[in-house]
Amino acid sequence: MIEKANIVKIFLASPGDLKPERELIFALKNDLDDLIGKPYQIRFEFVNWERSAYPGVGEDAQDVINQNIKDDYNIFIGVFWQRFGTPTNRSESGTKEEFERALKKFKKDNSSTHIMIYFKTAPPENLYEIDLNQFEKVRKFKDEIEQEGILYWEFEKTDDLKKLLQLHLAALIKEKFDFRENTSHDVESKSISIVENKDHLNKYELLSQNLEEISEERIGVFELLELTIDTMGRLPVISQKMTRVIQYVTEKFEEKTKQINAVNNIKDQRLKLKKSTEIINRMAGDLEYYSNEINENLPEFSDTLNTAIDSYTRLLLLASKFEPLARESQNQIGQEFLYLYNTIGEALEKIAGFLTILNDLPVMTSKFGTSKRKAVLATNGIFKEFINARKIMKQIIDPE
Repeated sequence: MIEKANIVKIFLASPGDLKPERELIFALKNDLDDLIGKPYQIRFEFVNWERSAYPGVGEDAQDVINQNIKDDYNIFIGVFWQRFGTPTNRSESGTKEEFERALKKFKKDNSSTHIMIYFKTAPPENLYEIDLNQFEKVRKFKDEIEQEGILYWEFEKTDDLKKLLQLHLAALIKEKFDFRENTSHDVESKSISIVENKDHLNKYELLSQNLEEISEERIGVFELLELTIDTMGRLPVISQKMTRVIQYVTEKFEEKTKQINAVNNIKDQRLKLKKSTEIINRMAGDLEYYSNEINENLPEFSDTLNTAIDSYTRLLLLASKFEPLARESQNQIGQEFLYLYNTIGEALEKIAGFLTILNDLPVMTSKFGTSKRKAVLATNGIFKEFINARKIMKQIIDPE
C-alpha cells in the first residue's frame, strides 16, 4: 500500500503573447489528475510566475520569481511564438533565463527534470503589429537550442498544442513516472524524481479514496479501444468525402471550360459575352457548393480527431496495466493511424492541385470573384488541417 501521494510539478515558461496556450495547459491539470494521477498515485501541480511567485526584493523582477520557484519542478514546458520577452540582468528575456536554469539543472542531473519546448507557427492576426526584433530573437533561440541537441516541436493552432501535450505527457509519464512495479516506491530511484507531498495521505485515507474512485462510473479499457478505433475509422471517411467534393468541382470546371470554348465561336460579341457570363456565374455556384461542403465537414474532421487523440491517450495509460492488451491495442490502433496518415497524404496531393487551379483562375465576374475567395479560404483551411493532422499521426506512428 502506498502511504504517500506524490506530486509531479510542471513549470510553464512563455512570453506574454501566448495567453490562450497558457490557459489551455493549466486546464490540462484535471485531465492529468484524472487519467494519470489516480492509477499512478500521483498529483500534478503547475508552476509559473503568475501562480507561484509573490512580491519581494531582488536584482530585478525575474530574480524574485527565481527565488520564489527555486527550480522546484520535474517537467519544464517552454512555449514561444512571436515575442521573446523582456530582458533581465542575466539573460535576453525572463523566459530564456527560466529555460537556461532548467537546462543547467538538467545538465547537472539529467534525472532532475525533463525539458519540452514548443514553437507556434501561426501567422499573426495583424502583420503590422509584429516586433521584428522580438521575432528575430525567437528565430535565433530556435537555432541555438537545435544546436544544443534539444528536440522541439512546432504547432499552428492552440488546439494542436493540446493534442501534442496529451501525447507527449502521456508517453513521458508512462515511461518515467510509472513506479507501480517498484514495490519499495523509492522515488529517488525513478528516472525523474517525484517530490513528496507534505500533506500526504495515510494508508487508510488512500484506501478509502481508492474505494470511492472504484465506485465512480469510468469508461473502461475495452470501451476506449472501441472508441479510438471507431473515431479513427471515421476520419478517413470524412477526408475522402471532402476530396470527392474537390473531384466533383474539378469535373464541373472541365465541363464549363468546354462550354466556354464553344461559346467563343459565336460571332455576335454581345451574345458571346452574355453566354460566357452565364457559364462563369454557374461556375461561381459550383464554388459556393464546394465551400459550403468543406466548411461543413472540416469541423467534424477536427472534432473527431480530437476525440481520437483523447481516447488514444487515455487508452495508452490505462492499457499499460495489462501488457498483452497494451501491445495488441497499440498494434491495432497503429494500423488505423498509418492508414489515416496515408489517406491524408493522398488527399493533400489533390488539394494542392485544386488550390493551384483556383489561384490560376482569373476573376471574370464579381460573383465569381466572391465565390473564388470563399473557395480559396476553405481550401486553405482543409490544407492546413490535414497537414497538422498528418504531423500528429507522424508523432504516433514514428515518435522518434
